[in-house]
Amino acid sequence: MSVKVTFTFNTPAEAAEFLAIVTPKTEPVTPAAVERRLAAANHAAEIAAGKSVEKPAKPKVTPKVTPPAPRAEAAAENAAPAPVVAAPPMPMIVPPPATPAATATTALTLDDVRAALRTVFNKPGGTGAQAATALLKKYNATSVSQVKPEDYAAFIKECQ
Repeated sequence: MSVKVTFTFNTPAEAAEFLAIVTPKTEPVTPAAVERRLAAANHAAEIAAGKSVEKPAKPKVTPKVTPPAPRAEAAAENAAPAPVVAAPPMPMIVPPPATPAATATTALTLDDVRAALRTVFNKPGGTGAQAATALLKKYNATSVSQVKPEDYAAFIKECQ
């Protein structure tokens, strides 16, 4: 069984508004898109009917040639040279000296802490897991990610 429904719209804008509601959102529905679809449908209907569908040839347009603009270099060559002004030297910016504690906490990352704890965990004798757990409890953490960044340096020092 097949059903055929025909809609009639007064303008392409009305068709676009309707199609925007009922079509999937894969492409925007604009009046220009509706006109293209209608033209394609009419073209297909003409082909099916056996009518001649040759498009009229586009008229050839010769490009307009404009003369080149006068050279800017020629005007600059005849002008007086601009006075040379030396720029004052830029002051050298020296960062303040860093404290060792600040450098250690900013340079260390969570990966550094994980690597240090791994050395404790992998110690021979089978007690590494207990030692790692005790060390984490000392810093009020149950996992490495819970160790505070300001404690990284001390934590790594205790792992060694």
